[in-house]
Amino acid sequence: MKKFFLLCITLFTLCYFAINAQIASPSNWRYPDGNMQATKYNKYRSERPQLLDSLKIKWFSEAIRGDIQPLIGNIVQNSPIIQNSDYFPYQPNEIAAVMGDTLIIMDGAGKILVKFPLVTGADMTNDIIGISALLDTNANHEDGEYEYSGRSLILGFESIEAQRSDSLAVTYIGGWVSDANNFSYIRKLALNLQRDSIKFRDYLPNFSASLKPIYARKRYVDEYSSEDGGYTIYATANMSQPKIDPYGYNTERPYFRGLTAFHLHSSNISFPLPAEGDTYEYRIHLGPQVSFAQPSITQIQWDTANRILLPCMPSPVADNLSIVNSTADATVTEPDNSYLFRFTMMKDGVLSDEYNSPFQLFEEIENASRPRIRSYFVDLINPGDEYDNYNPRTYILATTEYAGTISPTSKGKSGLFLFDQDGTQLYDFYDSDSNQAKLPYLNDSNHYWSVAVGNLDGPSWNEWRPYFPNNPGNEIIVSESSRDFAYAGNRIMVFRYNSSELLQPKPSPPQTALRNFDTLCTFPIQGWIAAVNDIDGTDGKDEVLLVSGSTIYLLRMNDYASVKFRNGQYFDTIYKHQYGHQTITSAAIADIDGDGLNDIIVTTNEGIYIMGTPLERTITLTDFKVGTNYQTDWCFGDTVKIKWYNIIQGHSAVNILFQETYSGQPINEPIILESNYSNTTDTTTYNFIVPFALANKAGRFIVQSSTNPIKNADTTGLFYFHRPEITTDLDLLNTLYIGSEFTINGTVTCSDNVKLYYSFDTTNWVYIAEAFIDSLGQFSITANVPCLPIFDCNENKMDTTAYGRITFTNNASMDSSTVFLLTLRPANFPLTISPCENACASRTIEWEIADTTIAGGLFNVLMSTDTGKTFRYLNTVPISLGRYIWDVPTTVTTPIILRFCGEQYCFQSDTMLWNYAPKYLQTVAPNPLKIPEIAEIIYNVPEDCEVTIRIIDQSNRYVKEIIKNQPRTGGFAYCERWDGRLDDLTPCSNGMYYIMLDFSNGVKEVYPIYIRN
Repeated sequence: MKKFFLLCITLFTLCYFAINAQIASPSNWRYPDGNMQATKYNKYRSERPQLLDSLKIKWFSEAIRGDIQPLIGNIVQNSPIIQNSDYFPYQPNEIAAVMGDTLIIMDGAGKILVKFPLVTGADMTNDIIGISALLDTNANHEDGEYEYSGRSLILGFESIEAQRSDSLAVTYIGGWVSDANNFSYIRKLALNLQRDSIKFRDYLPNFSASLKPIYARKRYVDEYSSEDGGYTIYATANMSQPKIDPYGYNTERPYFRGLTAFHLHSSNISFPLPAEGDTYEYRIHLGPQVSFAQPSITQIQWDTANRILLPCMPSPVADNLSIVNSTADATVTEPDNSYLFRFTMMKDGVLSDEYNSPFQLFEEIENASRPRIRSYFVDLINPGDEYDNYNPRTYILATTEYAGTISPTSKGKSGLFLFDQDGTQLYDFYDSDSNQAKLPYLNDSNHYWSVAVGNLDGPSWNEWRPYFPNNPGNEIIVSESSRDFAYAGNRIMVFRYNSSELLQPKPSPPQTALRNFDTLCTFPIQGWIAAVNDIDGTDGKDEVLLVSGSTIYLLRMNDYASVKFRNGQYFDTIYKHQYGHQTITSAAIADIDGDGLNDIIVTTNEGIYIMGTPLERTITLTDFKVGTNYQTDWCFGDTVKIKWYNIIQGHSAVNILFQETYSGQPINEPIILESNYSNTTDTTTYNFIVPFALANKAGRFIVQSSTNPIKNADTTGLFYFHRPEITTDLDLLNTLYIGSEFTINGTVTCSDNVKLYYSFDTTNWVYIAEAFIDSLGQFSITANVPCLPIFDCNENKMDTTAYGRITFTNNASMDSSTVFLLTLRPANFPLTISPCENACASRTIEWEIADTTIAGGLFNVLMSTDTGKTFRYLNTVPISLGRYIWDVPTTVTTPIILRFCGEQYCFQSDTMLWNYAPKYLQTVAPNPLKIPEIAEIIYNVPEDCEVTIRIIDQSNRYVKEIIKNQPRTGGFAYCERWDGRLDDLTPCSNGMYYIMLDFSNGVKEVYPIYIRN
């Protein structure tokens, strides 16, 4: 599906609406060689002084790089970068360049506004190789001395020579479309190379050509009217290697090299764009190539027409081939000759060669072949002008350049030739009558030129008479090396023109004088002239920007009367910057960001650099600012996200610092957290993890430009950093019993949870429990004392000591309380001992199983008769029984300690018993016995033996045998029971009976018992 856009164009200003009272900076770089005269001169000086030693990299981007020449101008009506008319009097300019198949447009703050693909389809490939110029379609004159209007500019694209199926040579005009808030093609320019395929064939078989838009202007209905007639785009056309068809229909113009005009209108156009054709009748047909370099254009001050000088590159096509122009005078040019091409672009858009017919150059130069001709309009003040020696006039400077090695051979002495604007040569090869004052300047053989103009000697007081009176106005500055051709013996030369018959004397050698067109000084340098401008804005002198390999230099000419100048040191290097091992491919001077100070724009094979006075306050912190509600208290280990917005994108780096404060006032030197921290994005975030070194300190963060740390920085509000701290109620903890529940309460800062550990050696710690912290920092740990193997049933030690500590964590960090002591005791084991209601020596000891946490375990029963010094094992009892009957020994003295001790050593209970010293047959009760009562027979055993107890009556007859030969342990008391019945359970009759105690060791004892029913 095709997309349609409505392009709003009012006199091709591209929907220009004033955003505010400000306009874009007039200090731009709209043409490949800087200005429309192609003299690399930016006449707009810095509006305020700027110190050159303060020039830094404002920003850098990899988006534009390589062997290209970015153009700079007002493509988009952007708002000022910073809303401060005192320091930002202009809206920013934009930077445009073609990178491969993509157009890149960046704003003055280093942000990419446009990434526009330049390919539209298989048969509609644009074949665009670059931007030829930034064009102003709403002007009827170039700015000149007129006030800059701040109009929006459009882009002219140069197309590569390519054969198309529709026999068209096509290129495009593009611009910013406000309604769509984006970039788009807005006109499609096309040359019809085969107007009528049946009746008339213009350029058969030459169906491929390239187009280069070079200039645009407002057009009137005719040359006598001021009525709006739309606008005109002028373009050069080229066929690099045309073929000649001897049987063709168009033998006068078999191919098209030259100049043409596209007369367009200002109505709305939708996409896809129709092909806009040129005005065929006014095509300028030329023999040599004229598209290899930027032409030179000037305003005719007394009219609204412009004049243009086209470059000339001889290129043989066929022997004795003459190209007849289509204009009225039918001028003839040959492809292998050199010419000075001058034409007039009329106010109605017509191309005219009236009074400007091409004329062949330099036939007088001997032994020269195929010079490449560049011609420039230069505005000079001629002190010898008898009519007006105070105002500048426009002259023509023509250069001859020779490559020396290309085929066909191009060789000769490269020269400089000066003409009046009407083409009258101001030199004479054969001038011998006036000390050769009118000779042209012929230099060494086979090199190119870099040509610029500028006022290098500055104000009128700078002079050294009679040798160096101040040269008014501009000088011509050249170097013998260019961007495309390095020359070993390269020099920078400063020319002036003075037609006075009173020749200016030279200081050396004596009795010599300067020619009319001659050098003020010549100085050996490395590199080529990239731009000229009064970039510092301090002394009225223009500086020269040189490029040499990976280094740029700013040169300033010394005062004529200075010792340096008199000793031959004509220039000082006032600024130098090297770009590592990168290769500089282009350099320009313009006001990128609208601060009124000119910048140096350097393109290398790795990126584009903007050099200038760093802007102030372009780093703006977005959080933690004074006067805003932000988190002030932070803890060790927390991550503070410091975020800032870059008004200028592409600051190569920033420094991040912490300024400690006390009572809000700075103390000590700032702590450098990061140096040269990468800072190339629109918004940047720095994650700062609070180190322990800042705990319990306060201060502010500072983000500052590495290149301009004092003036380009921003500061946060105050931060307070705390170390982890804890307070607890541990002092309220007394003795802890195994299995018992306990609680520790406290308050903690800079932590999100706490954990409790114990240890017996302070090395190996065992986790017990943890608690999370509420919003007030309070916590409560509740836990049970675990069963620990720390007690011995055979010892009288009832407690032991362990170590405890509380850890508290925050993020990935952890801290700990001081180690504290814990007194531990075995778990309480509640026992119930049945009261002694009779004379029986045994005791029943009971417990609730639910009272223990180890109900499935065992108890060891132990006894001590020496008050706990030693214990003797008695028995092992399953806890699940719930009771234990203990037979009290008869051979011990009281008190007796009876100990129940859990096998896992977690539970222990000691019971002390008194008054247990039984005899052999000590007690029988109840006596008398009343059935169904049960009599208990208490007896002592003196030593280990077997015991038999019988009941006999008064007749010594057998009544009942209670026990027989039962083993008993010596030293204990035992209890047996009789219910007053016979073996068959028949109750005995009332009367006296006897209990007979019979020990196996021979001891016998008899005790009476009565039965009374």
